[in-house]
Amino acid sequence: MSNNIWNHPEITSELIENSMRKARVERSKAVWSILQSLFSRPERRENENADFNYKQPKLRLG
Repeated sequence: MSNNIWNHPEITSELIENSMRKARVERSKAVWSILQSLFSRPERRENENADFNYKQPKLRLG
């Protein structure tokens, strides 16, 4: 791979494909993280940091 005058690698189709593949992986991870935070069960998040000695029962409606 030859370098241009600014000492950056030449942009080739292979370089573009690799960059796009990495971007798709990162985007997938971000979307999965968003979906998990939107649809996760709230009581599971509470239990992660809860002190069970002082935990009070929850009122259930319906």
